[in-house]
Amino acid sequence: KKNEILLTGGVARNNRLTEILEGVAERHGASFHRVSPSLAGDQGAMIAWTGILQHQAGDELPISDSHVMPKWRTDEQDITWRCKR
Repeated sequence: KKNEILLTGGVARNNRLTEILEGVAERHGASFHRVSPSLAGDQGAMIAWTGILQHQAGDELPISDSHVMPKWRTDEQDITWRCKR
């Protein structure tokens, strides 16, 4: 069971979503946190930077092997390229 919720990225600027998640956290006895608006930007730059780090470590994915995975969970992925730096 998780006991905290952290809202980041562009959606952290959404006040209605914040209200909903605060209620969910309260009902489940969890803490709720969101990043400050100055840090709540689009994740595109962070995704691009991660791609640069992966490329610099020598891990490459041919475009023909890449595809959109809408249910892909970043917390379930191995970061094999990080130890290669």
